[in-house]
Amino acid sequence: ATKKDLTETELKLTKEIEEVRLEVEQVRKEIKEMELRLQGEIGKVRLEVEKVKSSTIKWVVALISGQTLVIISSFLAIIKHYVG
Repeated sequence: ATKKDLTETELKLTKEIEEVRLEVEQVRKEIKEMELRLQGEIGKVRLEVEKVKSSTIKWVVALISGQTLVIISSFLAIIKHYVG
């Protein structure tokens, strides 16, 4: 190979390396953008989970309170029946 051939090959390789470097930078940028979108979505999901958890706790408390009232009322009715 002549010096000219080596120089041309070196220029081609340098150009290809630069193209690959630019592609890698683009992929990194896309990954970063995707990461930011995913973090946003994760934040939204966490908020939804908290809302659902809060709503579930409210329902459980309401149901337990209702059952407690029924039990107390039944107990009082039984006492009233036997005492009264």
